[in-house]
Amino acid sequence: MEKMKRYRDRGFTLIELLIVIMIIALLSGMMLLAAGSSVDGSEATKVINDLRDVKAAAMMYYMDESNWPAGFPIAEELIENIEQFMEGRSSGFLHANYDGVYVIDGLVENRSFIGLKLKGKNAMEGVKKKLAANATSCGIYQDAGATSYTDGAIVYMSLK
Repeated sequence: MEKMKRYRDRGFTLIELLIVIMIIALLSGMMLLAAGSSVDGSEATKVINDLRDVKAAAMMYYMDESNWPAGFPIAEELIENIEQFMEGRSSGFLHANYDGVYVIDGLVENRSFIGLKLKGKNAMEGVKKKLAANATSCGIYQDAGATSYTDGAIVYMSLK
């Protein structure tokens, strides 16, 4: 009995330490997965908000010019003209975050669409999945003839 008591006084066994390390590793891995999912959700929300801002700027452009900034993709000078209507945004933010801005005028049921081509962290699969999950509630489309967004490189929103 005396021998067993001395053994217990020395501390933890190697097995006990390994089990604790494995539990910590498992919990940290679960936290990283949850954190990655929330980052994808925030990037998808950012894309949707940017699309709404570009839509509002295109509508203001339409009010001033009496036509849509048409193009597929829109020419550089028209992007600069749209950005002037985007309060609080730095010049060139569309180039920094997206590969292009697209306007499709009147192809489907006389509706016009504006789109942003995803690039970089916005084009990751997790972000596309979050966009697809929010497509119907946010009114985003994969193309002008689609009923919603699934996973395309360009995200469209109706202008009219």
